[in-house]
Amino acid sequence: MCCSYCGIFYYSMLALVMQMRVTQGLLLRGSNATAVVPGKEVCEVLTNEETFASIKVSVGSPAQSFHVVADTGSNHVIVKDCVCTQCLPEWGKACFVEPKKSTTFKVPLFQNNYDGESGEKKGPSPARMALNFGSGEISAEIASDQISIGQVQANMENGVLLMYDHSLEIRSHFEGILGLGRPNPEFKPRPGQPEGLTIPGFFDTAKVRHFSICFNHGTDGVLGMHTAQHPKPLTSVGKTHWAMDFHGISVGDQPLKMGSCDPALKKPEMETACSIIPDTGTTLVVGPEQQIASLYEDLCNNWQRCQNTHKDLQAEIEKMKSNGIKIEGPAGALDLAESDRDHFMDVVAKVMARSSPKKPSLVDEPDVLNKARAIDAKTIPYVISKETGKENSTDVTGKANPVIPEASASKQEEEGRPWRGEEGKFSLPPTMTLQLLLEHCASWIEKVDLNQEMPEIKFHVADTKGNKDTLQIPASSYIFSKAINIEVPSIRNVLGFPLKIRTPGHEKVCMMGFSSMDYFTEQNGDVWIFGTPLFYEYTAHYDRGEGKAEEIQMGFTSKKESECGKCQGEQIVRSSWLNEKADTNTKVGLDALNHLSKQPIIRKLPKGMKHV
Repeated sequence: MCCSYCGIFYYSMLALVMQMRVTQGLLLRGSNATAVVPGKEVCEVLTNEETFASIKVSVGSPAQSFHVVADTGSNHVIVKDCVCTQCLPEWGKACFVEPKKSTTFKVPLFQNNYDGESGEKKGPSPARMALNFGSGEISAEIASDQISIGQVQANMENGVLLMYDHSLEIRSHFEGILGLGRPNPEFKPRPGQPEGLTIPGFFDTAKVRHFSICFNHGTDGVLGMHTAQHPKPLTSVGKTHWAMDFHGISVGDQPLKMGSCDPALKKPEMETACSIIPDTGTTLVVGPEQQIASLYEDLCNNWQRCQNTHKDLQAEIEKMKSNGIKIEGPAGALDLAESDRDHFMDVVAKVMARSSPKKPSLVDEPDVLNKARAIDAKTIPYVISKETGKENSTDVTGKANPVIPEASASKQEEEGRPWRGEEGKFSLPPTMTLQLLLEHCASWIEKVDLNQEMPEIKFHVADTKGNKDTLQIPASSYIFSKAINIEVPSIRNVLGFPLKIRTPGHEKVCMMGFSSMDYFTEQNGDVWIFGTPLFYEYTAHYDRGEGKAEEIQMGFTSKKESECGKCQGEQIVRSSWLNEKADTNTKVGLDALNHLSKQPIIRKLPKGMKHV
């Protein structure tokens, strides 16, 4: 799943807490039949939790309900046990009490071969195991009970994991996980799984082969079970996750930039040059830092407002530099002196507020650095020159103007500051302009339709059989609004930009829905994770197969073709069925964006994976 929410709930199990083997005759036996005839489509609501989607799961007889994370990155049903003394108050009061009430609850016993310090052999005891997620570890006891999601039911023999301890970094509501991950057709125990014991997922036991997932902007989404097979599926790559071959990203009408994801660069022993994991448990799109930085630059260069703002901000920086304000640092970074930083951000705020989506005329272009965009005298603060210790002169307003130290310019030229461009100007990276422009969006975004202004981002995916698809994400899904106090790792932060946004009077800012993670696998190259933006624009269809790896497939239907819809009883109902106009996001400004009032789920993968 996640870094702040169980590491996106990526499935990777650690060493077994107790080494065990199955005791002959102690395993539970029972019917695993579902309450719904296979093949009949069933719909269940996915509650929009901003950073992920949750689903109602009922456990036991009589049933106790939990709202758990619907996570395509893991495989098990996990609920919080009431014996968990380490579980945080922020998680809520819901916990599993069925051992005292449920008539279908049982705990299988296993022989413990560990004699202990006393040397006495212990008798059969419940199996306990440790599961490792991105934000910490969960300790769980293996149990059996009845599980239901809507009308789909299954007797989960050894398939209910009761969390009794943890080391998770979760500070918001959390009741458990419903794993919807890729099946394990080779039937080999996962890392940490007890020897000789199969721990099934819900869909394994309920015999659900096909299912679908989609999210809706500002409202609940849909989990479809026993859905129809997608007409143009892609066979999943790797062995552990739902994953695709990834060929790279293109912006708008620009050609595809493959870079290191070019299949021609793939080594003979590799399955793919790059890979991408579609994951409902991840809030953002996560990928290699340099590839995301390149994407940001392309976005700025293909968005007229960003182009104009970039030139404007560059002009202001040149003026500040000529007035003696120190702006220097490594290539692609600003390292302002502490006393100058607030002033610089004031200038940035003014530049962003006057940003324009209009293309400058040919008459305007030569004068773009000296127009009225340039900083006025009122924005120059009173400062003391560090080199001379003298007060600055004053302008016509009576306020001080900075003094340019005589040796300053020549000294900088001699040292060859890396921020200088070909003409000796500060080289401001477009990636920074893009992020600053979005962080100050409250000053310009009202009534702006970002889907009209900004280009789409196209993700080019494939499988190893030659089948390809292009997943197109508009700005309203790859741009988020967020509360100003929410900190999200960005390319600027990663590359060392020390600037902090200051937007007095604004409670919301905008941000790119991306976070960086450099992760390379031997078999599948650089790894990307495709979080919620994908599911807001596409219905993802999954085929779990019937025991063969080549049968494990995914397909994607754009909402331009068929909307996500909603649950009406057990059916998925789409507006086209009701002779209504398709539900597209027609809002503008901040209202068009998905909002984050809490920390996004940013995935962390375990070290040493050879494949996805």
